[in-house]
Amino acid sequence: MSVRKKRVAIVFGTRPEVIKLWPLIEALQKFPRIRTTTVNTGQHGFLSAQAARNLGVKWNVNLRVMEPDQRLSSVVARMVDKLDRLFARLAPGLVVVQGDTATALAAALAAYHLKIPVAHVEAGLRTGDRYQPFPEENYRVMVDHLATLHFAPTLHAKNALLREAIHGKHLYVTGNTVVDAVTRLVRRSPAPRWPKPYLLVTLHRRENFRGTIRNVARVLISVLREEPNLHVVWPVHPNPNVRRQIPKAIRRHSRVHLVEPLPYISFLGSAKGSTLILSDSGGIQEEAPTLKKRVILVRNVTERPEAVKAGWSSFVGTEEKALHRAILMNLHRRKVPSGPNPFGDGRSGTRIARLLAEYLKD
Repeated sequence: MSVRKKRVAIVFGTRPEVIKLWPLIEALQKFPRIRTTTVNTGQHGFLSAQAARNLGVKWNVNLRVMEPDQRLSSVVARMVDKLDRLFARLAPGLVVVQGDTATALAAALAAYHLKIPVAHVEAGLRTGDRYQPFPEENYRVMVDHLATLHFAPTLHAKNALLREAIHGKHLYVTGNTVVDAVTRLVRRSPAPRWPKPYLLVTLHRRENFRGTIRNVARVLISVLREEPNLHVVWPVHPNPNVRRQIPKAIRRHSRVHLVEPLPYISFLGSAKGSTLILSDSGGIQEEAPTLKKRVILVRNVTERPEAVKAGWSSFVGTEEKALHRAILMNLHRRKVPSGPNPFGDGRSGTRIARLLAEYLKD
């Protein structure tokens, strides 16, 4: 007698979602009662496809929502409509989303409209400022309030959910699946091809489009002047709003290497080989403890205070003098923080898969 499988729709559309859902997708394959349908909204187009190809993540459905210079409202509306039609046809028992993207919000809303339970991986992250990061802060708040199952990466994140009266038997602390991914992938990451020592830079936040990226470029030129052996490696985000902000002075500097976005495995190798990381990324704050690298945050708020408390992130804001001082101070710090990784033990994907299987067994 055959066992009727329960269908789970796993939705992603950006590179971070692919990376962080990969350990869960693989872990769910060990449960014969669960049939996974992977859905790529195409929100990040090339970047998400590149990550999926490198990790061996295949999708069953591609919604292809990516359009040049698209408006947030348009892309969310398009995704909600397409996902609503898809979920109505597939009738999954559960929809899994990750993080705080437009894809996560659209999938959670479409599933909610059809009364399909939503599982939120990386629930409970909060800065307390609805416009920083924008639009991610309010997206994740809305997803959490639409979801039935909440997988908080840390106790701090769980407590944030409890303060919003999100509680019940399906609220768990699981660790962050990015630790699983980095632990596995960094072992086979290629050696960086740039001269050492180098500072690795990543900037892409919307709140940094106007002014901050140019300010950072000025800081970098000043730091390079004081550090004659230092190089800067800057994988430039494909968003044209980011690229327009990078001034000619930094483009022409002989020790600044502006490169196209790196495949994730190559990026990990570059991060591991760096002396210091300067970034406005959320994910890098989580990756740094596994890579044993310090991060200077180019942000005014953070939803990952665990990294700051553990000593891996320096939270100095976006003012030029503060950034300059923090970079110079951290470039020559050799001792790294001790203690456990604040974001988990590398077994989060397996832990979440078991919880999903337990939920679906009835």
